[in-house]
Formats: sequence, structure tokens, C-alpha cells
Amino acid sequence: LRLYHPILPWYIDVVSKEPGKRRGVTVGDVVMALREQLLLSITHREFWAEDLGNEVRGVMEGACHDRMGNVPGTGTEYKRVDLLGRSCVLIGIGKKKRGVWEIKT
Repeated sequence: LRLYHPILPWYIDVVSKEPGKRRGVTVGDVVMALREQLLLSITHREFWAEDLGNEVRGVMEGACHDRMGNVPGTGTEYKRVDLLGRSCVLIGIGKKKRGVWEIKT
């Protein structure tokens, strides 16, 4: 199962955690894939990619600050979820085209 979000420049591929036992993926597989992929750190190169732009970087900075708070000694570590800004609450997924589902936030 392949997921995408209009804001994110990456696909999220969901695979069964128990291949061979059943066909398809579970809701748990989807939730875990979202968690694993959205909590990956964004590299310096990805952060400064031309196609992101200053407006998106500003959204990411605000989201990162909201997520991390003002904890002394914690540096800024941007995560993929920060690209979503305040649109980070999962509503569901909807089928878009063959094999690709849209993440709705």
C-alpha cells in the first residue's frame, strides 16, 4: 500500500508486519508506517532544498518548536512531520489512483 500527502515530497510505503500470514495490511501496519516515516529526521540537504522555499521552512520551524517546546539543551531537529505544520492530525486515508492512497489531515 502506498500513501502520499500533497505537502510531503515522499511516498510512505506500507508493508505487512507479518507477511505470509495474511493478505494485505492492517490498520496497525498503516499507523506504524506513518509513525516510523514521519518521525524520520530531515537532513540538512533536504531542509535547504530549493523546492521547499522559505515559507515552508517557516512552517517547519514553528511545528518543530511546538513539538519540542522550550526544553533547554535540545537542539533543533526537524522531522518529516514538521512539514505538515498544524495539519498533523490524521483524519483518514482516501483512495486516489491505482494502489496509491492520500493521507487526509
